[in-house]
Amino acid sequence: MGKTKQKKYKAPKPLPTGLPSVRDFEREEAANGEVEVPGGAAHTVAYVVDKLTSPSAEEREYACTAIATCVTHPEAISALLRLDGIRGLAPLIVDSNHHIRQSALGALRNISVDGGPDVCKKLVLKDVLTPLIALLNEYGVDWIPEHSQAKRKADVKVEIYTQAVHLLANLCESTELAVTVFNKENLGRFLLPCLNTEKYGFPLAVAAAQCLYSVSEDNPESASFYCENQSTLESVVGCDPLTPGLLLLRTLAIGILCNSNSQVISQASGGVVVAMVTKLTEVLTQDPVERLKSACEKLNAHTTLPPVKAENGENVAIAEADPGPGEEETEVSNGPAGDGQANEKMEEEPVASSSKQTPPSHATKAVDICLDLEEVQYLLTAQQVALELLTNLCVGEDEGEDWEDMDSSSSSDDLTCMDTNMADTEVDNNNMFNTLCLPTEVHTAFTSNDLLDKVLSKANVVKLPADIVKALEDREMWKSIVKSLQTVQSHALLCINNLVTCLTVEALGGVEKLHKIWLGLLQTSTPSKGLENSSLLEAVTSAMRAVIQKMAGLETNKFSEVKGQELEFIFQLGQTCPVSQVRANSVRIISTIGCILATATEPHPGLKDIGLFLVGVACQDTDLWVTAEALDSIFDVFGEDHLDPILKEIGMIDKLKKLDPVLKSKMSSQRKQLGEHYPVIYTAKRNLGPFIKYKTTHLAGSKS
Repeated sequence: MGKTKQKKYKAPKPLPTGLPSVRDFEREEAANGEVEVPGGAAHTVAYVVDKLTSPSAEEREYACTAIATCVTHPEAISALLRLDGIRGLAPLIVDSNHHIRQSALGALRNISVDGGPDVCKKLVLKDVLTPLIALLNEYGVDWIPEHSQAKRKADVKVEIYTQAVHLLANLCESTELAVTVFNKENLGRFLLPCLNTEKYGFPLAVAAAQCLYSVSEDNPESASFYCENQSTLESVVGCDPLTPGLLLLRTLAIGILCNSNSQVISQASGGVVVAMVTKLTEVLTQDPVERLKSACEKLNAHTTLPPVKAENGENVAIAEADPGPGEEETEVSNGPAGDGQANEKMEEEPVASSSKQTPPSHATKAVDICLDLEEVQYLLTAQQVALELLTNLCVGEDEGEDWEDMDSSSSSDDLTCMDTNMADTEVDNNNMFNTLCLPTEVHTAFTSNDLLDKVLSKANVVKLPADIVKALEDREMWKSIVKSLQTVQSHALLCINNLVTCLTVEALGGVEKLHKIWLGLLQTSTPSKGLENSSLLEAVTSAMRAVIQKMAGLETNKFSEVKGQELEFIFQLGQTCPVSQVRANSVRIISTIGCILATATEPHPGLKDIGLFLVGVACQDTDLWVTAEALDSIFDVFGEDHLDPILKEIGMIDKLKKLDPVLKSKMSSQRKQLGEHYPVIYTAKRNLGPFIKYKTTHLAGSKS
C-alpha cells in the first residue's frame, strides 16, 4: 500500500537536430498562454518510432529521448502502443551503445510511470522483461562498479543499472506476471549485493532496496530467498543511520524482513518486536521541513535577493498544523501534486575545479541544493515506508476473504434462498471496530514508543514558509517533495485509523484524548484545508470513522451539543465525492454520531438533518455498496420507536418503499460485480423489507 512509482528525470542533453524538444516547445506555448495540442505529442511518436531501429546510433538515441519527453501525454503512449513502438524500444536496453541503453531505459521508465498499471501490464506482455533480464545477466551477480574519486561524473554503467532496477520495480508493482518472472529467474540475487552503499552508492542501493521491498510483499515464494540472505538484511538494519539515505535503506531492509516473515512477526519475542517498532518510530521523529529550511538558507546565503513572502507577508501551507508562538500562516490549495515521483534523478551540473580556495560557484551551489533536496526526498520516503509497516502491524489476518470465493455465477433467484446462512453472518459494526486484535508484544511496543503521538504529528498538514516555496518551487524535485509530504500525511492518517481500532481506550489516552483527535481530524477535513486530493480525503475520513466508532462504545456526552454546520462538510462529501470509499466513510461517520444522539429520550434536533442525509444517499447514490451502508445506518439510527416522529416528518418510509424494488433489480443485475461488498449489500436488502413493514405498522398505530 501507499507505494509510488519512481519517475526518471534526465539531465538536459544536446539536441541532435538542433531543434527544441517537444516538452520545451509545449512549455514555451504554456508560458505564452497558447493552448497545448496533445496531438502534437502523438505525432512526434509516430515520427520517431521508425528511428528506433535506425542503423544510426545518433538517431536511435534521439528517438529514445524524444519518446521520454512526450509520454506525459496519454495520446503519446496510446500512439506508441498502437504503432508497436515498445518492441522497437525494448531491445535498445541491451544496445551496444551505453548512452542508448540509458536513454531507452529512461523512456521505458517514464512510460511505466505515466502510463500507470495498465500500461505496465502491456509492457510485460510486449516482452520488455526479456532484454531487462538479459541486461542483469550481462552485469552478473559479482559485478562491482568502477569508481574514480577524482571524477564527479557518475559511472554510466551504474546509471544504467539503477534505471533498470527502477523499471523492474515499476513492472513488478503493477502486475503479478512480472513478479512471477522475478521469482522464476531469481532476480533477487542481482539486487541484494547492491544494498552495499560503499560499493554501489546510495542511488543504486536505494533503488534495489525499494524493488526488493515491493516484490517481497505478499510473495511467499520469495520468502526462502530472504531467509537464506537474512544476515545481509540484518547488517543493513544494524547500520547507524547517519544520513537520510542510510535511514531509508535501513527502513526498507526492515520492510523486506517484515514482508518475508509476515507470518511470524506477531509471534516473535517481545524484544524483537519492540526493537523493530523502535527503529521505525525513530524515522518519524525526523523533521523534513527543517531540512528544507536549511536548504533554503544555504541558497539565500549565495543570493542578494531578500527572503520572499506571500502577498500578505505570511507563510504558505501545504496543509494544516498549529502555528508556533507569534507565527501566523496562510494556507493555499495545492491539489494533487505531481505524478508520484519519488527519488528523482539529480541533474548533474559541471563543477569548476581549482587548486585555490575560492567561494562556491553557482554550479557548486546548485549541486549542493540538489543533494539537500535529495536527502529530504530520502527522508520522506523512509517515513512513508515506516508508516506503511506500522499500519500493517495493526492488521491481523484478513477476514471476509471467503466472500471473494462466493459463486458469482449463481442465479439471482438464489438470493432468497440464503436467508438462513446470511442471518448467521451479519456483521456488528460496533463490535468489529472495538475488537482488539493486536498481540501483546505489538501492543506493548506501540505504547512504550508513544507511537500514537508520533503518528499524529505526521498527520498534521505541513506548513512551509513562503520564502522556502519561492526559492525551491522551480526546482525539478520540488513537485515530488510536495507530493511526498502529502503522501506521508495520508499514510499517517491511515495508521491512525488502524491504531485507534486496535489499541485500548486507555492506551489511546482516554475519552478526552480521543475527542481531541476527533476535533483535529474534523478541522483537517474541512474544505478550507484544500483537500482536493482524493487519497487524503479517504485517509482522513477513515481515521474519523475509526475514532467516532471507538467513542460510540463509551459513555460520553461530547456530541450532545453537535451542530449541523459542524457536519456540513461531511454531508457534502457523502453526497458529492467521486470516491465511493469516502462517501461510505462519511455515511458511517454520520451514522455513528446519529446513534450517539439517538440514545437521548428527547430526540435531538440534529437527527432530522442526519435522517435526510442518509435517506438521500440511500436513494440517490449510484454505488450499491454506499446505498447499503446508508440503509444499514438508517436501521441503526432510527430503529427505536421514539424517533418515529422524525421519520414521519421527513417522509422516510415512503422513500424507502420506492427504493425497495429498485434495489432488488440492481442487486440482481450487478451481482457479479459486487465482490467483497456482497454481504453488506445483501444484509441491507434483506433487512429493508422488515424495517419498512414494522415502521409502517407502528406509524399507522400511532395515528389511531
